Parts: sequence; C-alpha cells; structure tokens
Amino acid sequence: MTKLAVSTRGYFLGYRTKVIFPKITFDTREGWDMTWEVTSTDAGDATSNTVTISNLSKKHQSMIKVGDPIELKTGPTDLYGTLVKGTVTNISASQDGTDSTFTIIFQEARGYVEAGKIYNKFNGTKTVSKTSKTPSGKLLTYKKKQVKKLNIAFKKGSTAKQIITRICSEANFSLRKLKLKENLIYKKGYTLSQKPYEALRSIAKSCGSLLYIRDGKIVIDALTEPNPFNEHIFFSFHSGLLAEPTINNNSGKIPLITIDTLEDPRVKAGSVIYVKSQLLDTTSRVQSVKHSFNPDNGYTMEVTGYGEITS
Repeated sequence: MTKLAVSTRGYFLGYRTKVIFPKITFDTREGWDMTWEVTSTDAGDATSNTVTISNLSKKHQSMIKVGDPIELKTGPTDLYGTLVKGTVTNISASQDGTDSTFTIIFQEARGYVEAGKIYNKFNGTKTVSKTSKTPSGKLLTYKKKQVKKLNIAFKKGSTAKQIITRICSEANFSLRKLKLKENLIYKKGYTLSQKPYEALRSIAKSCGSLLYIRDGKIVIDALTEPNPFNEHIFFSFHSGLLAEPTINNNSGKIPLITIDTLEDPRVKAGSVIYVKSQLLDTTSRVQSVKHSFNPDNGYTMEVTGYGEITS
C-alpha cells in the first residue's frame, strides 16, 4: 500500500453553492433554492450534469440559454472552489401547483467530443470530370482540378506521444497531462482520419492508458503514478466519511472501493484519496465520483475507486 502525506484541511462546515452564467449568478447564501448533481469519471465520455432551481421567475429564466458557459462552485468554507465548468446543453421548466422548477443540463467536455475533423493546413488537388452543354445541345466533357482537403499524416517511426501532442495542438485542445504506459512507435506512420477526440481516445487505449477530462482539460493517464495530481485528501469517520466503505473484488481484476462522504470539490476522476475506517486503511485512485446536493441528504459524494485492499 502506498502511504500519502495527507491533510485533514476542511471541517465540512459552512457549505454553499454558486452557479455562474454570463448574465446571472445564483448563490445559496442569497436564498436561492436549488439541487444539483455532477459526475466526474475516467471513462472519457462527456457526462451530463444537472442543476435544478426552484421558483425561478420568467425574467431570470430568460437569462439562461442553451450554449451558455456555466461554472458551479461549491464546498465547505475551507474547501470552497470550482467543481466544474461546462456548456449548457438543455433547459426545461415544469410547474406543480404553485411551485415551479427550472432544470439546466450541461456537459464539461462537450467542446472536445463534438469537435469536427481537422485537416492539413495545405490543401491538395484532385482532377474531376465535368460535363457542359453547348447552345446546340451537344455535350462536352472536360477535366478540371478541384481543391482537396488532406488528412494530417505522420511520417514512419512517429511515436504516440508525438502524434497526441500534434493533434491537441492542431485541434486547440488543452492537454493537462500526458502519461503513456507504452509510447508506441507507428512504424508505418499514422494518418488522422477520425475526429480528433476519437483519435486521441483510440491512441491512448492502444498505449494501455486512459483518456478523460479533468478541470476542463484532457488527461491521458497510465494509472502508474502513485499520486499524479499531488493531492493530499483524507477520509475517515472523523473527516467526512459517512459509512463503512463497500468492496467489490471485480472478478479478479483490480478491486473497486465505494465510499460515501461529505462533499469535497477537490475529488475528481484521477484523484488519489486515503481512506481509513474499521474495514479499510488504504489509498485509492478515483474511477468516478458523483457530487450532489439536495435538501434531504445535504452535500454528499459517492466515490468509486481502484485500490489495493489492506485490512
């Protein structure tokens, strides 16, 4: 088991949430009644997150549009900060008697996932046959050169790291971390024929690594570093842990640990946490985490992580 230098910073008191749009901001300390759910996962997909605000006036509703950027900040006093930034993908309103709700759905990685194909900056040409009709009705066939977009190609012997770095640069993607389990050499070269995000996921997988989004940036993770983001996050029954963790041995694969804790906005896909309970005394790398707030359960997280079990 890898021991971490951990911190019990944060007393899990004084929680608040602030949801920020270009034209309006909602803050629970100003009396706004809301619930929300945000998921971070190393699966690499663009997860859908939800904020629901109660009894929002038509005027305030009109200030939020599909396509708007959104930032959700949350946490207790000592840990308060940005949990997620994203793009609004859907909005809906519903009425139940005198009460109404306004629901905003947003995605963190939408721009990456939906990015179209990219091509070489220099176009090629192709010769095509054209047909035209003369005033007398005779058909004439002739050849004409047309501009042809060329796929980005990499020379023989290019490495996966070189290809990934170039694709991110050409697609204007923010690459936070690039750690490959194996830096494959493409002996025959490589031609970018897919959309850039799909290509990056495929290359990362071929190299034995995962691609996912963290803090709005792309992470390619070999899962070999003990603490890739230099975090010091600790959970025990005296520090955020709400129940005894559950263990799934996962059919002989890496065991999975699931823990329920109070909300901590630092915990995201790829985080390494230290868990100490009656059953466990171990570190775990986060596979996925669901952050949520509602009046019944308060500010909570459900964390699923990989980890060596040491009881």
